Amino acid sequence: MLHGSKRNGAMTGDKAKSDTAAASRRGADDARAQRLAAALRDNLRRRKAQARNRTSAQGDTEKEDTTSES
Repeated sequence: MLHGSKRNGAMTGDKAKSDTAAASRRGADDARAQRLAAALRDNLRRRKAQARNRTSAQGDTEKEDTTSES
């Protein structure tokens, strides 16, 4: 009998081990994907906040320029 063949519906040998390892890898891949998604969301929030701060700072300097000309 070959490894990985089915006997009475149950897997035996290397096939069962590889399926367990694959499931473990999938779980690790899912966790990694979740961490990556969270990091990307955080980076996007940070970049948006920086952009808002830059535009408000530019607006403040433009207001100062117009008031000094009067």
